[in-house]
Amino acid sequence: MRKLVSFLVLFVACVATGAEVPVKVEPVTAPHAMVVAAHPQAVAIGVAVLKSGGNAIDAAVATSLALGVAESFGSGLGGKLVLLFFEAKTGRTHVVDAMDSTGSLDVAAYVQRPVEERSYGYGAVCVPGLGAGLWAAHQKWGARKWADNVRPAVALARGGFRVLPKTRDFFAEVEKKLRRGDAEIARLYLPNDALPEIGTLLPNEDLARTMELFAQHGRDGLYRGPVAEAIVAAAQQGGGVLTLEDFADYEVRITEPIAMDFRGYQLVCAPPPASGAAVFLPIMKALEDESFGGGPLRTAENLDRIGRVWRVVSPEMWRIVADVPASRFLFEKLLAPDSIRAIRAKAFAAEPQRKVARGGRAPPPARREGATGPAWAAPENEPFYESAMAATTHFVVVDALGNIVCATQSLSLHFGAGVVPPGIGLVMNNSMSNFTFTDAKELNFNCMDSGACAP
Repeated sequence: MRKLVSFLVLFVACVATGAEVPVKVEPVTAPHAMVVAAHPQAVAIGVAVLKSGGNAIDAAVATSLALGVAESFGSGLGGKLVLLFFEAKTGRTHVVDAMDSTGSLDVAAYVQRPVEERSYGYGAVCVPGLGAGLWAAHQKWGARKWADNVRPAVALARGGFRVLPKTRDFFAEVEKKLRRGDAEIARLYLPNDALPEIGTLLPNEDLARTMELFAQHGRDGLYRGPVAEAIVAAAQQGGGVLTLEDFADYEVRITEPIAMDFRGYQLVCAPPPASGAAVFLPIMKALEDESFGGGPLRTAENLDRIGRVWRVVSPEMWRIVADVPASRFLFEKLLAPDSIRAIRAKAFAAEPQRKVARGGRAPPPARREGATGPAWAAPENEPFYESAMAATTHFVVVDALGNIVCATQSLSLHFGAGVVPPGIGLVMNNSMSNFTFTDAKELNFNCMDSGACAP
């Protein structure tokens, strides 16, 4: 019987080979259930929900919201969510697609706006999907009362989350964005006009009140009423495009995953417009038969082989991933045996030696005019393309019944658009940066009219 692994984001092929890795890896076991997340207070909240009788979905709601408080640089109710749910009693895996949406965007007008508005300020903000996604998942599979799952995060926001060393590092990385001009984000995340001290508590009373409305009214607490009104008012005053109708009309999609066999496992991932698996699954499949010598992972030879495959797959991902029906077919086609053979052949074909400047560093590959690509490859004149990993968080919940949640949530880039609408405490996404703006032939350009933003 094949083993089932729910897969959404970075699952490095070489780790699966058993090669040694340059970090300490210690297995953790639990007799009944487990929560794995990046902040200990979020983990504690999720575990408490499980201990009180909640299932994996209940704990995922609580953990997700707690991470939005404790890791507000990476995710939260102002951003998006993709959640995979393995339902033990049926053996099925469901995908909750709660990507950020452009709403009623006038594409022709928007593409004429300055490039900077894709990444900073209210012009970069899409309708956030995370809150609606959590609500939809709970309504379909949750066991506890909705409000009971939300209130622990309310208390965390009110009392303050603990600032970890990595928290301060992530704040420091984009201190310029925090100081750029939005008074609310500076007030909340630069207490006393300085980076928060490690070990201190950082409260957010505005966010606590927003989540109280979410606890009382569910989806309508965010997508109708005072929270939606505050976001829309701030967006329109700040040059954004959102309307109250965009919030009211936002729809979560519950879809089927895409699966791939890998060394006796079945890897299950979200389909497009999610983009992570569209990179890593083809890379893994192309490297499935590699042994990497069984020694240290980070040798020049190993990294060269991984990098060669990555360099072939990445442009294909950017070409096929969009919020259109054809993207799923194109992703599945990319995983087909003939495609994987072609990837390997191209990756490991002999290449002419590139010229190296006298300084010893090879020049970067030429960037096609109008091309789009990953944030870390963006031109220098496109601001605020920070560390992609700091702008996203992933967590996993397993309950005593064998249900599994794998969830990824994001603001798109580090601290999103760098704005917080007055009075609601939410850092807003900058998911407009995820669309193609300059090449009308690309799928991701054409999906802006009704599309959701890829992570």
